[in-house]
Amino acid sequence: MKVGRNITLTINDETFESRIIDINDKYIYLDIPVNVDTRKTAFMQSNKKLEAEYVGDDGACYSFTTEIIDQTFNQIPKLVVAFPQGVDRIQRREFVRVQTTVDVAVHSQTNTFSPFTTVTFDISGGGLSLILPSNRSLPIGEIVDVYIILHMDNEDIHYICTTSKVLRIVEGKDKPTTVSLQFKNITLQDQQRIVQFCLEKQREIRRKELQ
Repeated sequence: MKVGRNITLTINDETFESRIIDINDKYIYLDIPVNVDTRKTAFMQSNKKLEAEYVGDDGACYSFTTEIIDQTFNQIPKLVVAFPQGVDRIQRREFVRVQTTVDVAVHSQTNTFSPFTTVTFDISGGGLSLILPSNRSLPIGEIVDVYIILHMDNEDIHYICTTSKVLRIVEGKDKPTTVSLQFKNITLQDQQRIVQFCLEKQREIRRKELQ
């Protein structure tokens, strides 16, 4: 947990996005939260409990329970919450994998095939499966350059480029052929962005299931 870290807050079955702007041994100071569904800023009452979740430098997801101390809209609008007594690690090296469509482009490092664009079948912080166009093929074990476009809930767009290894090809009779890729040499920042994207999609799926 550190200044600048994006953080997700949950209270009364509503989910909000925020960012840590300051920390001391008693309090955590956050940007005014924005509701992920309505995109409106939220007013939160003092003494209310909330659940917080963020992605650490190691790509793991951490969560903690805290209490709202104050919320101000003065010179520096902020939400003040109590520093937690403990933080739980939700996951370590395992990554949340979600089935979702993300635009990707694949380029050969050795010019063995011409670049092509497609979409993902699923994605995680460790790799992705993409739908292989019918007129394309990828050799098992090939190292390729993959360009990914992530559209986040807060309307930010992240462009990620990483090398990836072709692990396997799955041919389906009644569904598209997919190719599994493992990320190689991905930066920690880009991996965190993908993990955050997957967590957002996972929450979106849960909200739809509850409707």
